[in-house]
Amino acid sequence: MGSLRKNLCAIAQMRWEKKLELISCIALDLQLIHLHNIIHRDLHSGNIFQNDLHNAYIGDLGFAIAINRTLEKEYNEIYGALPYIAPEILQRKPFTKASDIYSFGIIMWEISSGDIAFSKYEVYSSRLISFINQKLNNCVISDISDNNIDIEKVSLHLNKKKKKKKIIG
Repeated sequence: MGSLRKNLCAIAQMRWEKKLELISCIALDLQLIHLHNIIHRDLHSGNIFQNDLHNAYIGDLGFAIAINRTLEKEYNEIYGALPYIAPEILQRKPFTKASDIYSFGIIMWEISSGDIAFSKYEVYSSRLISFINQKLNNCVISDISDNNIDIEKVSLHLNKKKKKKKIIG
């Protein structure tokens, strides 16, 4: 089936409940990675793999590092795909679980919008770096919600699925 990035157009057509279930699959994988004190450092939609449209898992841990191995020399090295890199990393701060969560937020935006993040920018351009540093550091992305979503109902549904998964797995 391929990667989440490859399937974004089809995912854009899914109902919100299904999109949220997909987001939940990815969130649970990221939680598992973080529970093992590992930081992914290269989380993007091309590294989210799908064996079917309604399921996803995180792959390509090639740049991953144990939290206790974050060495001083690595503060100066930036890994990953620029549109998914947290602004603090571009300011030469260390990768953290929070920087992975920032990347996950960009992936959630892609799932909700059906578009590849920052596709109007050249991927490694100084214009994109400037935009990330200046605009995204303290901003909330709007216009991605659907007024037809009953958030409480979806939350209850996802919590039931999470409990079932814990019992089974």
